[in-house]
Amino acid sequence: MKELKEKEAHKRWMNIHKKLKTASDAIANSTELKEQRDHFDELSDNMTLGIQSFGINKKVYYQYCPMKNENGAYWLSVERKIKNPYFGEAMLKCGEIIHTLD
Repeated sequence: MKELKEKEAHKRWMNIHKKLKTASDAIANSTELKEQRDHFDELSDNMTLGIQSFGINKKVYYQYCPMKNENGAYWLSVERKIKNPYFGEAMLKCGEIIHTLD
């Protein structure tokens, strides 16, 4: 954050950071799996936005699960191998790589 000299970039990061914290806190404070999955969607969307806005110093795979809901769901992984975070062992390999962020 200290490297963000431009005022607009700093404001954009603070907005993303707030959403990341809200989603991660909601996951940690919930015991309901469906609720955790929904907040994980928010976390993933904002992590992706952060990487697209500010970059990353490693390869990250943007992966997709068509079964999460009517529109599917996305997540990021540092591994190419699909390990679906939404359905655990029941559908661990369900999904595909949409594109790579690096």
